[in-house]
Amino acid sequence: MIKKALYNTIALGGTFDHLHDGHKDFLLFASQLGRFLIIGVTDQHMTLQKPYAELIQPTHVRKQAVLNFCSNHNIQAKLITLLDPFGPTIEENSIEAVVCTTETLKGANKINEIRNKLHLKELPIHVHQLKKDSLGTGIISAERVRAGGIDRSGTVYAGIFQDSVELSQKAREFFTKPHGKLFTAPAGTQNKNTLRVIVGDTTLETFINNNWHYNLGIFDRKRQRKEVVSEVLDSLENVIETKNEPGKITKAAVSTVQNWLEDKNFKHVFVAGEEDLIAVAAVLLLPLGSYVYYGQPSVGMIECLVTEDIKEAFYAALTNS
Repeated sequence: MIKKALYNTIALGGTFDHLHDGHKDFLLFASQLGRFLIIGVTDQHMTLQKPYAELIQPTHVRKQAVLNFCSNHNIQAKLITLLDPFGPTIEENSIEAVVCTTETLKGANKINEIRNKLHLKELPIHVHQLKKDSLGTGIISAERVRAGGIDRSGTVYAGIFQDSVELSQKAREFFTKPHGKLFTAPAGTQNKNTLRVIVGDTTLETFINNNWHYNLGIFDRKRQRKEVVSEVLDSLENVIETKNEPGKITKAAVSTVQNWLEDKNFKHVFVAGEEDLIAVAAVLLLPLGSYVYYGQPSVGMIECLVTEDIKEAFYAALTNS
């Protein structure tokens, strides 16, 4: 660890969306190098080509999160909005060095290329190694947070499904409660980019009969655990089969949802066993802003919006099983 700052003023930049532990480590690393940080936060127009761009927080929200973190850690900093990848680093000013990550090193090198052409002195570049997720298999990134794969601390949600999960009585009681709102018509189905997963025969039939848009339908040909015949579901095409035992979320069922997320080359899944708890897996695996619809016995149909909070609650319920 660096004990004494090497520079008076250094520059760094990024999107800083859904401020996570990787961002925080990066900011702390920079604060060990420079007494004063100039932090560029990308303007919204610079984020349009990023994956799940529609989920990226507004610029002012991202800037405030960085500012709050710096204030809480006594980091002296000035925040600016970046309208291009370089900001003030290609001007002759008080900036003495640039801090970047292994992912943004190419951009940092481009800064010095431009400075050379402008006959300006090259800036030293200090590279921060990106923080790994809880499984050590990937980096913590805002893209993965938006995609629903990890939380902001790097916990990999799918990690809990490396083996089949049998729910405790406490977890079963938690999941028998509605986790969403009752609906008579789903929200915003005109937006075809929003993923919608349907779990349950009655709910899936309702979507089909009303011609409501959905991306994946999961059913087991049962209602209230009793086998039924459904002409609507029996006529479905592009159906694959998986297995899921009552009271469990099996590795096979989770793999089926994961395979669909990767390829989306099928639309319906028939579950040999029980399908209801696959809704839990879907919430943990789907991107933020997706919807999971399922039936709640004696209550009605539930619309569950996938958010960071609901993922955290579902993960906690399973890990405490």
